[in-house]
Amino acid sequence: PPTTDTTSSGFEPPRLVPPSEPSAPPSNGGQFVAQPQTEMQPVTPPEFANQAVDQMQDFARQQKNSLEQATSGFAAQGNNLAGTEIMQPARDASDMLDQSRTDVSNRADQMVNDIQDQYGQAVADAGQFMADSAASFTPPDAAPTGTPPAAAPENVASAEIDWNGINELASSGQPRMALAKLSEHYQTQLPQDQRLQMLEWLDLLAGKVIYSTEHHLQTRPHVITENDTLESLGAAWQVPPQLIYNVNRSKIGDPANLVPGTELKVIDGPFNAVVNLQRQEMTLFLAGMYAGRFPVELGEDGGGIEHGDFMVRQKQPGKDYVDPSGQTIAAGAGDNPYGRFWIELGENLGIHEANPQGGPGDRRGSIRLGSRDAQDVFGILSNGSQVTITR
Repeated sequence: PPTTDTTSSGFEPPRLVPPSEPSAPPSNGGQFVAQPQTEMQPVTPPEFANQAVDQMQDFARQQKNSLEQATSGFAAQGNNLAGTEIMQPARDASDMLDQSRTDVSNRADQMVNDIQDQYGQAVADAGQFMADSAASFTPPDAAPTGTPPAAAPENVASAEIDWNGINELASSGQPRMALAKLSEHYQTQLPQDQRLQMLEWLDLLAGKVIYSTEHHLQTRPHVITENDTLESLGAAWQVPPQLIYNVNRSKIGDPANLVPGTELKVIDGPFNAVVNLQRQEMTLFLAGMYAGRFPVELGEDGGGIEHGDFMVRQKQPGKDYVDPSGQTIAAGAGDNPYGRFWIELGENLGIHEANPQGGPGDRRGSIRLGSRDAQDVFGILSNGSQVTITR
């Protein structure tokens, strides 16, 4: 399991959202582009319709052939009689049979043509209907799934969010200002669809501004000197050394031996957190900007938690747990409900990993996080971070 030892190379970059809501920083260098809409595809007749038409045409052809064979036989007999010149009525009968054969053949051909014309008109009518429907169709608003759309969302005037201004900032190379402006509305009461759209934008902007290697927090990078260590930089910037390594992972070789002259992204902390017990959600902020969210659960030992402001006093890999009977369960023990990550808030209150070995019925503990989320939060909050709890 990860520890505070910065020589480990097993650090994982922080996730901004729970697994049920995947999101990622833009992969196109931060250029925000609109997602293409799916074009209407031509309508093709269903297979069963083609089979029905083929069967009808085959039936008509069979009737035509049968009638032609019958009339040909009658005509041959009439011609034979006429050839003997027995009587004039035989010749008249032959002529009548020839005309009947021609009439039957023409009627069979007309049946096939009528079937084809009717089927073709039906397909044409269906195609026109689909074309008219496509022309009048208005696609519903949808939250962005990869990068924020180039155009501002429609029908959000009631939310008093300046989407045009935010989009202009994001598109003109000012994502930090866009993130700061949109973060002001995080606590705004919004319809569910608009809130989801806002959260998608916030997640993407936070990924670009805070957790990417791009220098949006400070205009200039920090150039490593001979005396720099991850621990000294973390103390100066008020963030955990793990976070510095996570963000600058591509530029740092051995985290225990920084190379002088290497440029690192500066992350000035500390991060703060707001825990909304009613919504069961923890939201991180950096300098007032949204910095990610995680689902939380209030454990059985946290029923008396009062709302208010707290401060991270200590972080440690686990903590002894004292059960209601007074028995102590050592940190790291399989049945210890505090897991491997404990963030002390004082008054026996803390944020911690829910016991990964506990079953669904094990709800012991304080403010509980899933294993991956606990690891991320442990690597972002630092001693001195403010934690506000609301109900």
